[in-house]
Amino acid sequence: MQAKRRQRPGVVKVGVMVRLEAGKTAIIAYIAA
Repeated sequence: MQAKRRQRPGVVKVGVMVRLEAGKTAIIAYIAA
């Protein structure tokens, strides 16, 4: 965890956004299925 803290805030933000988008897609796919 210590190594991840050294990342730039922008990189972390992008990672969170990607995770949220993936979660939204998974939920939509689950409901649509």
